[in-house]
This record gives sequence, structure tokens and C-alpha cells, in this order.
Amino acid sequence: GVLGGKIQDMLLLDVTPLSLGLETMGGAVSKLIERNSAIPSQAQEGFTTYVDGQTAVDLHVLQGEREMAEDCRSLGRFVLRGIPPQPAGMPQIAVRFTLDANGMLRVQATEQKSGAKAHIDIEPKHGLTDTEVETMLHDAWENAELDMNTRRVADFRSQLSNVQRAIEKQAAIIPQLDAPQRERLEDALEEARKSDDINDPDKLKGILDELDDASFPLAEILMHNVASEAIQDQKISDLT
Repeated sequence: GVLGGKIQDMLLLDVTPLSLGLETMGGAVSKLIERNSAIPSQAQEGFTTYVDGQTAVDLHVLQGEREMAEDCRSLGRFVLRGIPPQPAGMPQIAVRFTLDANGMLRVQATEQKSGAKAHIDIEPKHGLTDTEVETMLHDAWENAELDMNTRRVADFRSQLSNVQRAIEKQAAIIPQLDAPQRERLEDALEEARKSDDINDPDKLKGILDELDDASFPLAEILMHNVASEAIQDQKISDLT
């Protein structure tokens, strides 16, 4: 009607037919520009490293509505190098998706501290017919429940790995716990180590919650030690 001149009070907008995002740890997809977003469009999200001392990050750009990277369309990869070596989780990496009026996608990653940058330019709809887009949407609808379950499993496994690694880095402090606290933490760690074959997200969440609770006394000791070091050799007058 708009194109034929019969409707005058409506504006037609071009939209992106499928969501655009990045693969995250565990194989899940973080969607930055959602399907049906008006073009031009842009979005930014923060990411970080997974391994201590990591100096580069491989960024995998994806298109689709499924929750896992393996079920989406790969648009391209690029590497951000020059990240200062720091403990996992410390670097701040801003990733910006910019989709212009011509449908060209630019993905740029910037490490905030060093200023290191890298980018890739992609034509998201290149090679896709309308039928293929509809098929991808249909597959996402048909597999929505399975995908969400798989996504939750991947997310909980990543969180378990992060918490487990953080606790194990403080192995020298664990003996300072009371015997019941230490036993509970060791039992929770053992359950976490045996969770790789568990595909029930609720069970994984239970293991994660128990590990979080069991590690709380350890966190208290760490906070106490940090506070003690901060005020060591200082006078009372310096603290007031």
C-alpha cells in the first residue's frame, strides 16, 4: 500500500531478518542485534578473558535464532591481539556491532586498558535466500525448548568452571577453614569436577549453588587477608 501510494501515514523500515551475535564460552550465542531490528542499527556488549594471562581473543560472528553456535550460520572470525596479560576476567573487551543502511556489518573489538583493536566487515545476508531465512526461523521455533535446555547446561558448566578455578587458585588458604567448612568445600569441589556428564540444567544449578555457598567462608578469609594487608603498618590516625 505504501509503495503503491494508497497509504500515506506509514513509514517502511528495512530490518535485519536474523539475529547477529558472538559465540561465547561453552558454545552458546550472545545476540547483540536482535532479529527485526531496524537498519541502520548498532549494539555494544562487554566481554572478558577466560584464561589467566590470555593475550588474544578469537571472536566468532554468528547469524541465526538458535541458542548454540553450532546451530547458527557462521559469518566470520577475527582475532583481537595485544591484550595485556592479566588474571582471567580482568580485561574489559568492548565489542560493537554496527549494521549500516546497506546491510553491511562491522564488528569491532576494543580492549579498554591497552586500546588494542580489531575488526571485521561482513555482508550478513550474502548467499541467503528468503526461503533459507524462513527455514532458519522455522528450525529455531521447532527446537526452542531443546535449545534453551542446551544453553542453560552450557552456561552452568561455564560458571562451574569459573568458580572451581577461582577456588583452586586459593588452595593454600583452604587449610585455614574449620574442619566442617573445609569438608563441605572439598565435597562441593568434587561434585563440580564430576559434573561434565550431567545434562540436567537443574542439577547443574544445584551443584553450582552448593559450591557458591560452600566457598563463602573462603571468600571471607580472603577479604580479611586483603583488609589486613591494606592497613598493615598504618597508624589509627591514618585510617580516620
